[in-house]
Parts: sequence; structure tokens; C-alpha cells
Amino acid sequence: MPNPVGRPLKYLNFLEILDDETVYCPYTIFQAGRDHGLVAHLAGKDEIDPKEERLYKIRIRHTLARFVANHHFPEEGDGLVKIKGQTPPRGWKGSRWKKAARLEERNEPHGSNTQ
Repeated sequence: MPNPVGRPLKYLNFLEILDDETVYCPYTIFQAGRDHGLVAHLAGKDEIDPKEERLYKIRIRHTLARFVANHHFPEEGDGLVKIKGQTPPRGWKGSRWKKAARLEERNEPHGSNTQ
């Protein structure tokens, strides 16, 4: 029988490094993972070239955006994230990201992640 929740979260280790009280959007999660060397680790390298990093950035951001939708994160977010040169996107606290990831890991239905 197919998994009703979908495939396991490939980028779970990106969510594990988040601070519970800090507000994150998919882009800032990518940045945190890059700063911790997780992107290079995904590529199986010590360092990753800019073109390859850009591809990972797109994949990770899109995956995390789907994750937000699938786990019914509140539309208004937990706050706004400041990104230099961009309009601040909405974001959610690290604790919310981690809670949803634990549900994903345990294969539990997505349900509402409003707390």
C-alpha cells in the first residue's frame, strides 16, 4: 500500500538545526543549511560550485514550500523574515517546522499545524 503521507522528508537535517523561537522561510532554511555544510553534504562533496548550489537552492526552497502547504501552516505565518533587497516573506518558527517534520517522520497524517 502506498504511503498516504508521501515520501519521507529528504531535507529533515535542515530542519533539525533550526532554533525553536526564530522565524524561518524556505530561503532562510536553505541559508542555514548551507552555512552548516548540509548542501555540500547532500552533493557528496566538501565544497559545492555556485551553479550546483543554485540548483539545490531551488529544489530545497520548492520542497519546503510544498511542505508548508501540505502541513497546513497558517497563512499569515508566525512573522516576517528580513532578506536583504527583498520584500519580507512570511515565515514560521523553527518549532513549527520541527513539529511538522516529526509528524512526517512518523508517517502521521498532515492535519493542521496551527499551534
